[in-house]
Amino acid sequence: MHTRSAEPFRMTRVRHGKVRRKPLLICCAVVIVALIGLGWWMWSKAAARPEWWALPTQDVRVQASVASDVENSVVTALHEHRGSSESDQEWTLRLTEQEANAWLSTRLPKWSANQFPDSPVGDGTIGLVQVRFEPDLIRLGVQIYFGSSDHNPSITEVGDGTSVPAEPEPDGGHIISVCIRPEMVSDGDKMTVAIEDFMIGRLSLPASQAFSMIGDLLADIQDVESAVSGAPFTPMIRLVDDRAVRLLDVTVQDQLLIVRLRTGN
Repeated sequence: MHTRSAEPFRMTRVRHGKVRRKPLLICCAVVIVALIGLGWWMWSKAAARPEWWALPTQDVRVQASVASDVENSVVTALHEHRGSSESDQEWTLRLTEQEANAWLSTRLPKWSANQFPDSPVGDGTIGLVQVRFEPDLIRLGVQIYFGSSDHNPSITEVGDGTSVPAEPEPDGGHIISVCIRPEMVSDGDKMTVAIEDFMIGRLSLPASQAFSMIGDLLADIQDVESAVSGAPFTPMIRLVDDRAVRLLDVTVQDQLLIVRLRTGN
């Protein structure tokens, strides 16, 4: 009699254990599904194009011509000999969004190769680079192919030793974009660059991660780390004749960038 009564008690304990494990399995399944959904959402956001991003509408050869004209005009203005008075040495440069994008699309690879030989610009890692001017803000986007060593964009020769992608790949790579607010420091000729937004595709990331993710691309540019971190810096270009061109003021309007400069010693 004692042996027979123990069996029902043992079976009852097993059934209760199964009942207690069931909610745990349901919770684990819900968490897994939620993580999968979150991962898919983040990936779709990262793969999407920013709302402001737009491919060039002009033919690549037209862009190259515009970019060449802009570059020649800027170089001429930079090296122009001006009057001796302080007012004569001040001058203004206006750059439209279309002109900036034409230069970024066609002239940036060659310029980068000359200035920064180890830069990934032009080796297939980076595709299209585009900018957008908004009131007080500059949005800069870079098309990057992460780990895409097999990415070989078709190339078009546009003259002057310049090669550019024949057709941008609208669905290729990811767009890393940063929105900055350039401001002049009121008590001097220094400038700050505040990062307002940092995104991969349409996925927003903390602005503090901006430099850590693109640092390799900008590592050869002097003082870039302090500039990106928001510290004041002196925007200046030293010419071959030892004159200096200093930035006095910057104004960003809709599709237009206006900078006031001074050429002196």
